[in-house]
Amino acid sequence: MSLKWRVLFILALAELFAMSLWFSASAVAPTLTTAWNPDDNGRAWLTMSVQIGFVAGAFLSAFFNRADIFPTHIIFFVGALLGALANFLIPLAANDLALALPLQMSLGFLLTLVSIRLIP
Repeated sequence: MSLKWRVLFILALAELFAMSLWFSASAVAPTLTTAWNPDDNGRAWLTMSVQIGFVAGAFLSAFFNRADIFPTHIIFFVGALLGALANFLIPLAANDLALALPLQMSLGFLLTLVSIRLIP
């Protein structure tokens, strides 16, 4: 396998792993329903908060033109690392939706840093 294809494979794998954070709320919704007993609105907000954070992050990213200012590999790394940290903090620190929703919004915001153009 040539170097080009190895690099593309590694980039695709990194993107897949980083964007898998998007589905974390849906994956744990049954467990959170048992633990926190949220109503239907709470479960919906848990999922929608990621999308809200992503839209806000995409808007701010485009407004401040971050992809042309910072190196994309650094943006990707920071977004993936901080997104994983936000995801890690949900079961660690959140006892109800009051903290889980802002963490999910920040996760969506950080996923905009991962969904960038890595190859010029």
